[in-house]
Amino acid sequence: MRLLWMDDEGRDKFILETSVLQRNNWEVEWAHGVPEAAAKLRKRRGEAFRIVLLDQHVAEADEGTPDKHLIWGACRLLYWLRGTPASIPRPWLAPGEVEAWSRAAPRPVHRRIPALLVSTYHNNAVLEATRKASGHDKFIKLMAKPVDPGELLRNIQRLTQPLPNAN
Repeated sequence: MRLLWMDDEGRDKFILETSVLQRNNWEVEWAHGVPEAAAKLRKRRGEAFRIVLLDQHVAEADEGTPDKHLIWGACRLLYWLRGTPASIPRPWLAPGEVEAWSRAAPRPVHRRIPALLVSTYHNNAVLEATRKASGHDKFIKLMAKPVDPGELLRNIQRLTQPLPNAN
């Protein structure tokens, strides 16, 4: 099972968490910012991701994103992933972002994958806006760093378990 973890701190910061996930059959793929995560979610080959873990504040200034947009990283990516980038208020966006994303949609199977926020940073306005990305994200959970590996695994398992049959 594959998961995508977008965090500018990268895999070296989460060695224990990654180890726990790998021991439980999770293949962890990393993205250091919104553009890299979007590229991986667009990729058409290989096994689909089952869940995406998102850092709420992603430092990607080296990619030309102005500082004022960094707190909206997870929110921006989630709106794009759900197919609603045009509904993101313009002040949240990096220059040219909606136009770029309208030309490059995510892999269809990824449109409804569950998301989990894993972040040191917390801002109620950002969390509230993130929960409006789609009805699917209305109750998105924010896990504070440092993350308890067991709790992380339990949340991932809860979010990725198949829904019971309605019979």
